[in-house]
Amino acid sequence: MSGNHTPSASGPFSALTPSIWPQEILAKYSQKEESSEQPELCYDEFGFRVDKEDFLCVALAFLEVAL
Repeated sequence: MSGNHTPSASGPFSALTPSIWPQEILAKYSQKEESSEQPELCYDEFGFRVDKEDFLCVALAFLEVAL
């Protein structure tokens, strides 16, 4: 888990400045993305932990607006 990890655009922690990105959590997210598993905890763009159900509802609502 070494190196600098960058949050994906509009993904978890993306609204934070680089100096406060949680590298340990981002490293776990990048490992989960590579293995295509869902992370056990979900975070919003500001780093607040959200329930998976709420996270999915927000993602679906965002997609509906974008389309």
